[in-house]
Amino acid sequence: MGGRSAFLVPALVTATGVVPPDRTGTAVSTVASGFTVATLLGVPLGALLGRASDGAPRSPS
Repeated sequence: MGGRSAFLVPALVTATGVVPPDRTGTAVSTVASGFTVATLLGVPLGALLGRASDGAPRSPS
């Protein structure tokens, strides 16, 4: 899971804390779906941007 857990736990705590108890399952599944969509879109877009910029990091000068 890597660095995602640093965001997943607070997202789940917040999501379950702001909904009524009977909607907790929906809140958890919404957060999980968001992470899935972000991964499915973010990984290919990151790879595309990396290829477009020759994959070399740039200094902020």
